[in-house]
Amino acid sequence: MSNIDLLGFINNLEEKTKRNEVSWNNVSSLYFSKIFDRTITDGNIKGAFYADSPKGRVIIGKYQVRHYYSEDEYYIEDYFFLSITNSNFENPVTFTEDDEVSKKASFTLAISKLHRLIQLNAYDIKDRLDSWFD
Repeated sequence: MSNIDLLGFINNLEEKTKRNEVSWNNVSSLYFSKIFDRTITDGNIKGAFYADSPKGRVIIGKYQVRHYYSEDEYYIEDYFFLSITNSNFENPVTFTEDDEVSKKASFTLAISKLHRLIQLNAYDIKDRLDSWFD
């Protein structure tokens, strides 16, 4: 896909998140229908976080898809996405692992690691575990 280095961008976000140079916030479910530019119902999004810069807003999120193997039986699989929007969550451009077919495993690993790091920071998990027995 052209010369967009998504993996490099995700890796930069991860490093800056580790150094607390990027501040992440929860995306309200009110905006779920606006942050994904593909056919997906907003009810399938299970955790999305955004960070702002003068260039716009980046959103890292996870969504779930049901894969049916019979009429009533299915399994759920998690997928991750990166969206770029303006400051009002409008005009999204969304990237998923399907955009990086040749680098699918690398993209999935990088974005899932970043999503987990953001999630741990957003919910203050380290401090909560460190003070669990206080």
